[in-house]
Amino acid sequence: MQNSPYTSEELAWLIRRDCIEMTHKSHASHIGSDLSCADMLAVLYNEVLRIDSNNPDWSDRDYFLMGKGHASAALYSCLANVGFYSRARLETFYQDGSCMSGHVTKHGNPGIELSTGSLGHALGVGVGLAYAFQKDKRPNRVFVLMGDGECQEGSVYEAMSEAARDGLSNLVVLVDRNFQQGLGDSGDIMPSNAIEKRFLAFSWETHVIKGHDFRALRNSMSLEHKKPLCIVCDTIKGYPISFMMNQMLWHYRFPHEGNEYEGARRELLAYKPEELKNPYAEEDANL
Repeated sequence: MQNSPYTSEELAWLIRRDCIEMTHKSHASHIGSDLSCADMLAVLYNEVLRIDSNNPDWSDRDYFLMGKGHASAALYSCLANVGFYSRARLETFYQDGSCMSGHVTKHGNPGIELSTGSLGHALGVGVGLAYAFQKDKRPNRVFVLMGDGECQEGSVYEAMSEAARDGLSNLVVLVDRNFQQGLGDSGDIMPSNAIEKRFLAFSWETHVIKGHDFRALRNSMSLEHKKPLCIVCDTIKGYPISFMMNQMLWHYRFPHEGNEYEGARRELLAYKPEELKNPYAEEDANL
């Protein structure tokens, strides 16, 4: 299913470039988290989800819930680029009175199913939706994207158990395992970072992939499964900006004017797919 005029690689680049712009102009946090999940969102929205941007409330649509709601800029950009609203709306990100708040917000934003940001709740809601769709024999599937730090929440374990008990084969979890969270390395804060073993212990079908590998993302999301499916995506926080990668600073810092902002734009230009028209070409011309 092709949901945009872009390839998934092009869409991922647009998401990253938008996020640099959005966080820079608004002085908002979480650019590292936005960048680590861009490839996952691009493949999911461009190739996997059954959605209709012209009819966001289509009754048979797939549902997507963004557990790591602090990566809101990435989701807002993705939705704009697949046609749920105009790209011009992104200019209001994190501004007073805007519906595009710093954490994912449903109100006023077509295509968003659940306001998120308080970690650990999205999977529980996703399990409830998937259970209802299964019980009513509906075709809807539910996809939930969570962070590895988020997987430390006790509510996640309750939802994992419930999903396995009810055999929710219409439920898919993507874990953005970038090995960092708000206050440090996730493995230091919670020593066991073997998330795949936890899902396996709860009788989920579980796979571990490289989260920036488009082929691996496509293949894993298209798998047939009779159990709830968890795809643990090993990613790099801040990818692919060299001075942001694996640096905790960029969980909360925004790209400041000067070397940070210009450096991020310059690095992304070198990474841009050849055929993609850059909507920021005029601004980037002097780099």
